[in-house]
Amino acid sequence: LAPYGYGTTDDETSWVGPPERIAERWRPFAEAGVTFAIADMMPPFDHETIERLPEVRALLGGPEA
Repeated sequence: LAPYGYGTTDDETSWVGPPERIAERWRPFAEAGVTFAIADMMPPFDHETIERLPEVRALLGGPEA
């Protein structure tokens, strides 16, 4: 994100980091029964992030693909 002028600070609105960290932040929502999320990404899109979203789903016990 830094090359595009976005910081990597950890706050309530920016979920950045490896799939394990994102899954850790998502887990309370999943445990509460939330099964759907919308990732709002600003252009230019980071294709690696999009490609790694299935890893987060797998860490939460869902299918990887």
